[in-house]
Amino acid sequence: IIGFGYGFSSSITALLGNALGKKKYKLASIYAHKGLIFVPIIGLILSILGYFFSPSLFMLLGAKEEYLQISLDYINPILFGAIFFMFNFSLNSILVATGDTKTYRNSLIFGFFANLALNPLFMYGFLFIPAMGIKGIALATVLIQVINMFYLFYKVLQTKLIHFEKLEYFIPNIKVYKQFFVQGMPASINMLTMAIGSLILTYFVSHYGMYAVAGYGIGYRVEQLMLLPALGLSTAVLTLVSNN
Repeated sequence: IIGFGYGFSSSITALLGNALGKKKYKLASIYAHKGLIFVPIIGLILSILGYFFSPSLFMLLGAKEEYLQISLDYINPILFGAIFFMFNFSLNSILVATGDTKTYRNSLIFGFFANLALNPLFMYGFLFIPAMGIKGIALATVLIQVINMFYLFYKVLQTKLIHFEKLEYFIPNIKVYKQFFVQGMPASINMLTMAIGSLILTYFVSHYGMYAVAGYGIGYRVEQLMLLPALGLSTAVLTLVSNN
């Protein structure tokens, strides 16, 4: 989900940034409207595929019985909420194309602190909120994505690139979608290569039991910290070059 979201949102940023750089504001607005719908459509497709194929994938990685159920308890709410993840990717791509990287940063900071509060609340329950265990973490994540979506949408409306004066701008267009796909697929594959590599490693690590998988998962998260500055700089370069 994140691999495709990152890849296709970068394609929107590139094309939108190029249009802004050429002062083709109508074209930029069309890209913004089409992109806003395009990425969530990808998310909807991934949700459906994920729901049917994730059990097989988890079993391939060594999950079974209660272990498998815990995995599904977490991933299913995430899959159902994928469309909100993707809306945030598309909204952020529009903001980044205009040079605004602070709004998404603010949403992530909010998400961090909201997770600290909501994760234990949903996991262990309180008052009328039932204890949901691992599923509670996923539901908290989706809820935060929904809240962030409204905030990002508010900021995007302020750019004037998205408006409701011409609703036909929102209608899917094969020609524009093809541009997004051609531009975004290589970037998606870059991210997917890392994800698939992680799956392969998890498959071999799973032979040593669930504690080994948990340890590897933690290590992989720490490793990603080293990658984040590079992703941030690449986003900055993409915005500046496309606009110029």
